[in-house]
Amino acid sequence: MLYKYEAGRRITDSTAGPLFGTIVEPDGLESGTIYVLRSLSDNPYIAQHRNLIHKIGGTGGDVKKRIANAKYDATYLLADVEVVATYKLFNINRTKLEKIFHRVLAPV
Repeated sequence: MLYKYEAGRRITDSTAGPLFGTIVEPDGLESGTIYVLRSLSDNPYIAQHRNLIHKIGGTGGDVKKRIANAKYDATYLLADVEVVATYKLFNINRTKLEKIFHRVLAPV
């Protein structure tokens, strides 16, 4: 897929360091959380592809509160969800970052 899309890029300098750090700068302002969820839907297609289908989103609040009523929300396929990963954001616009993720991942 790297070669299929003109915007595809590859990082070749292994000394560049991690994309995301684990140390918060003293002047860092928390701007939210990006989360990755897996649906627990019993829909046959979703169940068969559970390890491939994920929802990526962002919130300015608590992720657990955001997904508390997932089984009543079409955004979460009317099913409970499992949190796969969360990433705290600092000094970044979470809404813009979420839109970038969605745009980049839309083809898949």
